[in-house]
Amino acid sequence: PLEIGFCAHLQIMDLSDNLIVKIPGEISSLQNLRVLGLGGNRITRLDGIAWEKLTCLVSLNVYDNRIQEVPEILGKLKNLDHLFLHSNNIKKEDLGKELLLKVERSLSPVVLGSMS
Repeated sequence: PLEIGFCAHLQIMDLSDNLIVKIPGEISSLQNLRVLGLGGNRITRLDGIAWEKLTCLVSLNVYDNRIQEVPEILGKLKNLDHLFLHSNNIKKEDLGKELLLKVERSLSPVVLGSMS
């Protein structure tokens, strides 16, 4: 909904378990957002949102969706410390290069769960 963009000071948003299919692009305008919960939905893609604008994002939870690919831009978010990807259709070798480096260097706790 367009109204999301009016919540400029919002720091935590939990949209888990809402049957969401697509992440609202308006979330890109929430530049103070620190925690975004989208687990337990029906999201298939993580595009359509300007992740580079979410520079304060510390935790992204997208577990238990239908995601097959993770955009490489998520690996460039310096403050992103917690990324929950488990219970999706993601394979470790499909992770973007910088995101995989983040995982391998253990710079951030990344839960991969049942990923192959």
